Amino acid sequence: MRILNPGRLSEARGFTLIEIIMVMAVIGVVLGLVLFRLPENLSPQTSEKIGKEIISLFHLYLWKAYQENTDYYFFVQGEREFGIRKGESFLIRRRLPEEITLKLEKEGEKVEEVCIGKTGYIEPFKLWITSSGTKYLVIPESLSGEIKLTKKRG
Repeated sequence: MRILNPGRLSEARGFTLIEIIMVMAVIGVVLGLVLFRLPENLSPQTSEKIGKEIISLFHLYLWKAYQENTDYYFFVQGEREFGIRKGESFLIRRRLPEEITLKLEKEGEKVEEVCIGKTGYIEPFKLWITSSGTKYLVIPESLSGEIKLTKKRG
């Protein structure tokens, strides 16, 4: 059995308060940098995700237009902003990252908006979503009323 010598306790070596604070500061800085970049790494914005989000908006507001007997408008401003408006009020407005662009067309012409009608009708349109050379096309099917997202080459 070993008996502790009270004189030896003062020789015990541990970390000083300054050393502990410095290590915690370094860990805090590293965690801050990692967590700041984490949302970009976990949820990259892709053309396909944006296309699915837009299709969901069309489905929701097509139903609302019919239920409320009013017209809504899907709009694209510039190449990086889209949303839904009712009259002059913007209900949803979303800005896209730099790498994603939108182009809305009706009958081959570039337009800024399409009507989601109160009768359950959506004007025929093509919405091109481009990101890093990948193109997706959102287009309503005229007979079924379904809105499709298809990947296009080049």
